[in-house]
Amino acid sequence: MPRNTPLMHSIFACAIIAITGCEETGSSTASSSPNQGGAQSQLGKSVEMGKDLRDSIQGRDMSIGALAGGEGTVQVAGLSIPVPAAWTQVTPSNSMRLAQFEAEQGEVVIAISQAGGTADANITRWAGQVTDNGQPAQPSIETFTAAGYDVTMVDLTGDYTEGTMTGNPTTYSDYSLVGAIIDTGATKTFVKMTGPFSLVGDHIANFENMVKGIQKN
Repeated sequence: MPRNTPLMHSIFACAIIAITGCEETGSSTASSSPNQGGAQSQLGKSVEMGKDLRDSIQGRDMSIGALAGGEGTVQVAGLSIPVPAAWTQVTPSNSMRLAQFEAEQGEVVIAISQAGGTADANITRWAGQVTDNGQPAQPSIETFTAAGYDVTMVDLTGDYTEGTMTGNPTTYSDYSLVGAIIDTGATKTFVKMTGPFSLVGDHIANFENMVKGIQKN
């Protein structure tokens, strides 16, 4: 329920006074004063102002309510990135990650980071982290534009190995890696989701909406 404001009370009070004044002068148009048309015009403007103010307040409250419901944004590397309500922001597990989120009680991890290199080079790097029968997995690739940036989205499934850069590699079977490379210049922005194949599929739509919903700061 939108809150009433003093300005709205004043507008509606003026409207009531104006209407009352018109009734007291009678219904005959012959006895109307030359300024009556102007008064009615001002009354119409006041009513419209009241409606505009009411609509503005309702729109603001609806927006605030949506944010309070769990949908929010994170500011990362010059981008405003929408965060699905089903994901929880957590402390990044290493210094290379600018932001990190979890779903499915931590089994699905979404990380945002930045690095150099071309899109193809980074796809090759990700493919090296996911193997199928000992060979780099074949990626499924989709390209689109978001907020004016070229985006390459990659989907890989197989045995996923993480921690190679920290010297503590761990391999997980039947995993999925879904990554988006956002071409923000020489330094690319990455959004990567990893987790069991059976769980990651439930968050593909959230992931796509997140990436396609980015805005420039």
